[in-house]
Amino acid sequence: MTTFSASDSNLQAGETATISIVLSEASTTFSVSDISVSGGTLSNFTTTSSTQYSVLFTPTADSESNATLDIAADTFTDGAGNNNTAATQLPITVDTKAPSGHGISFSDSYIPTQKKQRHPLPLAARKWGQHTATPFRAAMVAQR
Repeated sequence: MTTFSASDSNLQAGETATISIVLSEASTTFSVSDISVSGGTLSNFTTTSSTQYSVLFTPTADSESNATLDIAADTFTDGAGNNNTAATQLPITVDTKAPSGHGISFSDSYIPTQKKQRHPLPLAARKWGQHTATPFRAAMVAQR
């Protein structure tokens, strides 16, 4: 039996997760190529013991598609030459997509120069629900 666990199962942009793999029987043939991954890449494969391994998972950039890691049956053997059984799939929630831009529209097509004002524009931060008044400048040219 092979088990997976992730240091973080909900990843955002710039984040990675350490994946721990534990085998029920010692193996000398288990390698990173025995792990199939969708939605990211694996690096820094480390052997802690003949039954414990770790690897770094990096999610695909600019993606909102969840990732999965699998170890199929019969991909490596234990010390007695027995084939492994399939591991339970490890899902990881991924949101590395940057927030989309914000649009601004005005109800008037013409604003006289004497009515120029400075207004804060509250923008919602998509990830954490925080609000901020981000200053910006807009140049409007009157064309009549």
